Amino acid sequence: MTIIINRLQQAAAPAGSNTMIVCLCHSISDREVREHVEHGCRTVGQVGRACGAGTDCGQCVNQLARMVRAAAPSSPGGEPGVPIAQQPRVL
Repeated sequence: MTIIINRLQQAAAPAGSNTMIVCLCHSISDREVREHVEHGCRTVGQVGRACGAGTDCGQCVNQLARMVRAAAPSSPGGEPGVPIAQQPRVL
């Protein structure tokens, strides 16, 4: 199944394009996922709520998780899954 999905993702990207379709169910590209992460999404669930990726068949969830980890800015002492703006204060 994974081989088929990888081939479909490769075929969905136009020749010479640097864009890859990550979520086939919702036609979400890697660029769109990165944009959502840049705008505050820090978990796969947050990306899913923002654009729908990973909310249908689930085949893209592992790829989404890798992308979120790779693209998210590091936040020392931050809690996983909590956007930076909502970090709890330590008194």
